[in-house]
Amino acid sequence: MSTLRETFLEELGTIYDAEKQLLKALSKMAQAAQHEDLRRAFEEHLEQTEAQTERIEQVFEVIGEEPPGQELQSDTGSYPGSRAAHQRT
Repeated sequence: MSTLRETFLEELGTIYDAEKQLLKALSKMAQAAQHEDLRRAFEEHLEQTEAQTERIEQVFEVIGEEPPGQELQSDTGSYPGSRAAHQRT
């Protein structure tokens, strides 16, 4: 039987993984969009998804855990692919 914390971490990890997959898909769709309004809509959704992913990373940090498949980069103090990591490079 899983503890509440284990269940929470598992579900949060699943959501985080889905957001990361969506980031990749939205980026590809924005690049492939031929209509300007559609491209802008994808880009706007991409920005919102980046912010949501960053918030999830903050939750992991607050509870002292790392997102699944991610290791904190010691040189930047952020997770690979996060907006904070891009801003520091």
